[in-house]
Amino acid sequence: MGNKKFIFSADDFGINNTINRGVLDGYNAGVITSASLCANGSEFNAAVNEILPDCPGLKINAHLNISYGRALSGSSFITDNRNRLNNTFLTLCSMAANPKGLNAIEKEFRVQIEKITEYKNIDCINSRGNIHCIPAIFKLTCKLAADYNIPYIRLQHEEILLSKNLGKISKAGFTVNLIKTLLLNSFAGENRRAAEKYGIKTTDYTIGTLYRGCMDAEIIEEYLQDTPANCVIECFAIPDKQKRPAEYELCKNKLLADKIFRAGFDLTNYNKLK
Repeated sequence: MGNKKFIFSADDFGINNTINRGVLDGYNAGVITSASLCANGSEFNAAVNEILPDCPGLKINAHLNISYGRALSGSSFITDNRNRLNNTFLTLCSMAANPKGLNAIEKEFRVQIEKITEYKNIDCINSRGNIHCIPAIFKLTCKLAADYNIPYIRLQHEEILLSKNLGKISKAGFTVNLIKTLLLNSFAGENRRAAEKYGIKTTDYTIGTLYRGCMDAEIIEEYLQDTPANCVIECFAIPDKQKRPAEYELCKNKLLADKIFRAGFDLTNYNKLK
């Protein structure tokens, strides 16, 4: 059977109370093993003070965010004149090529990491929209992980699975998801080398970008077929009952944990991998 590990992470924890509740529901269902906490989320305080106490085994990732909400560092280089973050993936690619932009990103990332560590140890770093996978930002993130003794970084490497359910492939947005997945995958080799240089660990594969918004247990089962004997996979979803109902239902699907086990995987978290 080999040594197969499966991590199920809930992203956008702290963004709003609907997602916060979804994290709790998924944890209670035995599916969600870690949550990616957004330090500048409008419901961060509710996440750490109301949800985390009811999830004693839930492990926390830092969900770095410079594309939405308000900056915590006050750096005007990455915000508008109202201190709002409104950066797209493409604008951040350009910003990361500018030393001033990269310095501003580092300043904001440090403040966000330090805010989270006031409440909980961080086992892994990732980001909203996977913007940390932009190579220059990924190298910066590796440096921060080493500085703050955070052992793992999410490395986007998602297999291009064309589902047997053609309805999912024909959904609006799939083509955009496919392009982004291919782009992020193209960064994987360079990013993996950067992680190795800093002594930071990564998973082997991810699941979550290609079928963003419509991912369900059927998709997960298709991904888990014919996987290598030894691998670590992280699946990430946003348990938002209102905006992403399919992912919310996936996160609280009590049968999913059994299906993962039957595919030869241990359902785990980054803390246990250490």
